Amino acid sequence: MAIASRAANAKAAKRIPLIIPVESQVRELDAKLLLACVAVRRNFPVVIGRLKAIDAHITSFQRGIYLAKSISPRFIPGFKTLHELGHMITGWDEEALVHLPPEVYFKKSISPEISRYVSHLFAWGKENAELWSNAPYRFDVPVHVTGNPRGDLLRPEMRPFFEAEVEEFRRVYGDYFLINTNFSVVNSNRSLFLPEKANGAARTLSPVAAGMTRELAERLECHKLDIFQRFQQMIPELARTFPCINIVIRPHPSENPQIYHRIAADFERVHVVIKGNVIPWLLAAKATIHNGCTTAIEASLLGSNLISFGPTEGEGRDFGRAWRSPDILSHTCDDFTSLHEILERLITEEPCRCNGMEDKKVINEFLASQQGPLACEKIVDVLEKCLYRQNEIQPVKRLTAIFRANTTRWGSKTAKVFVRKPRKAHESRRAAHHDLSPEQVSEKLNRFQAILGNPVKLRVEKLFKHVYRIHL
Repeated sequence: MAIASRAANAKAAKRIPLIIPVESQVRELDAKLLLACVAVRRNFPVVIGRLKAIDAHITSFQRGIYLAKSISPRFIPGFKTLHELGHMITGWDEEALVHLPPEVYFKKSISPEISRYVSHLFAWGKENAELWSNAPYRFDVPVHVTGNPRGDLLRPEMRPFFEAEVEEFRRVYGDYFLINTNFSVVNSNRSLFLPEKANGAARTLSPVAAGMTRELAERLECHKLDIFQRFQQMIPELARTFPCINIVIRPHPSENPQIYHRIAADFERVHVVIKGNVIPWLLAAKATIHNGCTTAIEASLLGSNLISFGPTEGEGRDFGRAWRSPDILSHTCDDFTSLHEILERLITEEPCRCNGMEDKKVINEFLASQQGPLACEKIVDVLEKCLYRQNEIQPVKRLTAIFRANTTRWGSKTAKVFVRKPRKAHESRRAAHHDLSPEQVSEKLNRFQAILGNPVKLRVEKLFKHVYRIHL
């Protein structure tokens, strides 16, 4: 009976595409290509590409299952259009692994309207599922604790996918310390407050601070600004203290990297790098230095030596346990003296590990599917059961949705024509998504197929700029 049901689901999947949008290529693409491999093997044709490009062409695609990367209020208008077009919406929250306190999270990162449009959600781990279960409003969306495809990439069996890049980084940079920054709220146009007015009026919270009280926004801004300034002082000192070690600075995709380029200009061995998945950089690094960065959870699973630099506790710095989790997994040091001592031990190859059992406890709480079936497999298991539960199409609403989607698309194009001087995206934003050839996508897929033990080469077609169809 189970075999017959599986066969029926596989047959139905041939007609129903899985639509996978990617907002940040360097962070999401590899993991979602792994998911595509698993889905295609189960007979789902996959449409994958840049989020904006997929949404712009959404009326060109057959009814399918749309895998959202966020469930925040800003996505609700798009979900309404998708729902009226007949797509089933599933997904997860890319930012739910490290989040602010629940009372802020539920105002900023999740919409009360989610139950109207979203059919299934995939949680990173138990902590994420418990967070959603405590929503302060009706939350009828089924939650599946599957883990996340990004977590799959951290498993030992996936290391061969990154081998060539790790070897290249070690050849080019030798021994290096990786500095991962996370200061977008004080080093970009994504500030928590709008620019001050000349009349001296009180600052106004920006959309980035949605859900925050003024007190919390001020505390967070003060904390981030303090750490940001400490990093700017620490990097030159690190370069002078360890003249034979390279330093690779990897800014957050939302940050303006110019200040790091100015620091690097004074030191031959300091490099600012904004490209590719962070995983091979973590694997090749002698140590990773951060403060409150999600990357620390990834690095911990890879067995990297982690150091959180700058104060993480104390008055005004408590933003909840989930927010602290990257620092819990790291050696912490408030000043350069203690940072220097830890790094010296690393160079002499003395053990420099955190508490293994405590690390494992934290990881198990926050990230599922570290062993056994991949998170991708568990997600596709759920998607197969969705095949016969697509939304009923209401013709009038569908026509309205098509008109709305096309109007939005052409309105955006018209606006670009009449804008005199479009704002130039800074380096981090430009690196966040570049157009790949079908051959480049195929090369990545082939590497995953080899790891998964599937010799079948998947076919890749380029549908639009930044959008691809993957199938058998």
